Amino acid sequence: EFAGGLVQSCLVDEKIANQKDLQGTLQVLSEVANEAQRQQKVMMKTSSQSAPTIRVRIPTYFSPAITKHRIFVWNILENWRNDLKRYKTLDTTTTKDQMHAKFKKGLLMGKRPLSPASPIVQLMEKISAVCAATPDMTPGIFFQLAIEYAITDFSTQHNSADKERAFNVVDALTEMIISLCYSTDTFWGDAGKKRSMLAVFFDALSSVMQTNHRHFTQNMDHSPCEPSSGPYPFTRETMLQKEFQQQPYFRILSNLLCAYQSALGDSSENAMEEVIPCLFTFLRKNDLHTFPAFTFAYISLAFHRVMLASLLYTKEKGKLPSTADDIPTEWNAMTELIGRIVEFLAKVMKGCDGENFPPHIAVLYKNTLRGFLVILHDFPEYFCVMADTLCAIIPTNCVQLRNVVLSAFPRSIRLPDPFTPNLKVDSLPESSQAPFVDERLQKFIQNLTVSEDTKQSLHEIVTLALANRSKSSIDKILHAWKATSSNPSEHLVIPTTIVAICLWAVGDASEKNRGQEALGVLAHLAVSLNRKDRFAMLNVLVDQLRYPNRLTLYCGFVLLGLFSVPCEEVQRVLGKDTESSVRCQLDMQEQITRVLFQRLIGHRPHPWGLLITFIELVKNPRYEFWKKPYVKNASPALRKLFESIGPDQTAQTQK
Repeated sequence: EFAGGLVQSCLVDEKIANQKDLQGTLQVLSEVANEAQRQQKVMMKTSSQSAPTIRVRIPTYFSPAITKHRIFVWNILENWRNDLKRYKTLDTTTTKDQMHAKFKKGLLMGKRPLSPASPIVQLMEKISAVCAATPDMTPGIFFQLAIEYAITDFSTQHNSADKERAFNVVDALTEMIISLCYSTDTFWGDAGKKRSMLAVFFDALSSVMQTNHRHFTQNMDHSPCEPSSGPYPFTRETMLQKEFQQQPYFRILSNLLCAYQSALGDSSENAMEEVIPCLFTFLRKNDLHTFPAFTFAYISLAFHRVMLASLLYTKEKGKLPSTADDIPTEWNAMTELIGRIVEFLAKVMKGCDGENFPPHIAVLYKNTLRGFLVILHDFPEYFCVMADTLCAIIPTNCVQLRNVVLSAFPRSIRLPDPFTPNLKVDSLPESSQAPFVDERLQKFIQNLTVSEDTKQSLHEIVTLALANRSKSSIDKILHAWKATSSNPSEHLVIPTTIVAICLWAVGDASEKNRGQEALGVLAHLAVSLNRKDRFAMLNVLVDQLRYPNRLTLYCGFVLLGLFSVPCEEVQRVLGKDTESSVRCQLDMQEQITRVLFQRLIGHRPHPWGLLITFIELVKNPRYEFWKKPYVKNASPALRKLFESIGPDQTAQTQK
């Protein structure tokens, strides 16, 4: 203690000496520290030997036809692990066997040697010969029992002091699977050629995980002695697994993804090409709603760096597809995975608010948000194309997720600063360009039949309303929405209709009056709707406030136009007295402010079009934003946030 205090005082506090002056003291202190660490390791090893870890049994419910091979397969995997450990510890500077050195280098670099003389191939041939000579042994049975052993060993060791020891067998199993990918022709004779070994392994992994998961979620009866599951290759005391553990399954799949990435660009790339399709099929089979205990591993795999790069990377950066048919199939696969995650997130978040948000749900939301941010940074074109599809499934209370999706813009354009004074948005070159529109959503209203008697689709009703703009034709849209309230895709009816009207308005740039005509139809709909449906309509318009393009510019124009709808127009649509019309007008203005401000109050990023629209609303005296009663009566904190957007207008109003 005295020596340590002396070094602290001389070298750190007062700085009156250097390391050379206290070289002997520092050397002695280093030796003392090393000795203390050595003694601690000895004590840990002694304690672990004196109190042996109790073996854990995982509930797999294998049939006797499978479990009769358990000891045989477990011994093979244990021998494989020991051989692998021995090869990894070879010293490449002293060994005479260059193939062993190459094998060790291959393991460290994530690549596998392909030479027939390498130890890995020899081991595979030996395992193949033994398994092929065993009656009733198939690759599926072999993989199921091997996975069971890996999960059992992890469950036994994961509470030990050495955390990496828990993954030894799991990593060894992964090394075996990777090795099989490079030697399929020599494994299991003809059985390995009929079907991909990776596909067989993923099926076995899915089977083991599903059975293991159902034991804890469906209260399946399982005897601690497990008499029907066959013998175990150990005689020590055992205990049944107490909870489902997703870590070993994630480790196996993550290792396979890393091996796939390492093989890219190599001559052996084809050996691992099925990893991504097999993993995607695995995630589709093991849905979050059915296997919720696998949730965090599912999200980590869906947003894994290798998975994202494989599904979302395109050679033409900054270029968007021209039509829906040009969208890469990998993007649709990624959208399906994200859709499953968001739907599950919406389910578990139902009934939660900011005050009683469970910690595990908060972590789940943060992990999903982190994945969205990675996509926004590395693959923004994906969000540009899939924004409408994703916003249709993201809950309205997940504001930040929506903002991340809508903040994406092609890397080929540069966004002007929305706070630039006197910024002329309509003069920007990008404002005249048409955005990407997914025709699949628009086909929804074309195929949606409203009345079985007339066989009239919603698209035909909207087209007729835009053509004559009469009150009766616009009211037919409202009746059509009510008629489709029992449709399973009801949540898409209002969004697709509103977007279709806006696209009609910006479709032909030569017809200048289209924008005003469509605004009249949208204003009629907004005034006629109840608060809930109007809120949905306003959210659809705000979802289109993205990067500079014709649709962003027009939807901002529509929102500002709805905010300034005169009381006479409201009275004409509703047919009520002046007082009721004023109340409806103020209610709609408050809803517009709420929807816009709800998006801005969250953390960045914020969509460019959203900022432009709100700044115009706050700063332009035409809209008299600061005179609205809900703004005057707002809390000081809320007014301060408003003033941070438009300080000049605030000062002018106060004067």
